[in-house]
Amino acid sequence: HIPFGSVMMKGKRFFSAECGIGKQFWGDGYRSMILSDNAAPRAFLRFDTEFWKVHYTNLWLRLDDISLMQRWPQRRHKYAALHSLSFQATKRLNLAFYEMVIWQDRDSMSQRNLDLNYLNPVIFYRPVEYSMGSADNVLLAFSFRYNAGKRSMIYGQFLLDEFNLAIFRTMQKWWGNKIGGQLGFSLHNI
Repeated sequence: HIPFGSVMMKGKRFFSAECGIGKQFWGDGYRSMILSDNAAPRAFLRFDTEFWKVHYTNLWLRLDDISLMQRWPQRRHKYAALHSLSFQATKRLNLAFYEMVIWQDRDSMSQRNLDLNYLNPVIFYRPVEYSMGSADNVLLAFSFRYNAGKRSMIYGQFLLDEFNLAIFRTMQKWWGNKIGGQLGFSLHNI
């Protein structure tokens, strides 16, 4: 990791940036459905902004398919743009919202690298992806963490992937309506 900038006022960091190759973990608990560190290290660029009770993070990743043991030029790559907004509602309760878009570097029609449309740090990815008519994958997630005591917490995550509410209301089965949830309780230093 190479931290390459931070802005501090009165001993508190408001803005920081770093890039490198490493692992990131977004969410709470032992494993996360949002972004887990249970994978190979990946190239990233990250910006963090903190003010009042809000923490906003932008993260751009390059994901490499290392499973096929192919040479570098033939390897499949994907890119991801993510942002999270975390709010410390009370001393014990934290609420967070996440939005992610993932796209592959090439398909039968074109070759793509880092998409400039997703570099804006304060946009919603779904309207951008829709306006381009792309096949990119947009995911939304929500999480909460409640510190029940000094060594324990209750946490939960909810994830939507290509969810269509109109089709869901008609009770039709559609491959695109994918949801996930996790609820957990964690104890530390028992």
